[in-house]
Amino acid sequence: HPAALRRGARVGDLIGVTHHLGASAAGLVVLENPQLEVPDWAKEEVVNKHLRPRARLEAGEELADGLATAMMDLSDGLAGDLRHLCRASGVGALIYADQLPISEATRLVAAAAGLDPLELALTGGEDYELLFTAPPTGWETQKRLPRSGTPVTVVGEIVEAEKGIQLVQASGQRVPLTKTGFTHF
Repeated sequence: HPAALRRGARVGDLIGVTHHLGASAAGLVVLENPQLEVPDWAKEEVVNKHLRPRARLEAGEELADGLATAMMDLSDGLAGDLRHLCRASGVGALIYADQLPISEATRLVAAAAGLDPLELALTGGEDYELLFTAPPTGWETQKRLPRSGTPVTVVGEIVEAEKGIQLVQASGQRVPLTKTGFTHF
């Protein structure tokens, strides 16, 4: 995607992602720990996501076609890539922990491995989903993009740069979101 698309995020835009987050990282956990007690279907789902990620080309074209103000591939994990996007656009962000789309398979792997699924979703790289920002013009009530049918989830909103990048936990507490995730209190 053109670099210009990293720079357009504006205060008031919503932040969205395609499909699920953290599945590729969960796949790596399974490959490194084959003895994990996780149902076979869940292992297969996350391992496939890790070994054979699919670029979201159709969704990217659709978002670039006047919907998104900024967009980039998620290669370093949401926490890291969001920083790049915010820095390029000169804005801050709020991410809502309980809105992150984490698949059942990823949750099962995290539980079996004693990991926080939220951490996998925020810092797991190589998902190759799309991170995008767009003004709230009605798309946010849809669960899919109208043309490509790609599942999308609103995970946060763009705020003023001085507010930084924060994770809003289910309790409402805000903690700084760093590229390595967030600090547990």
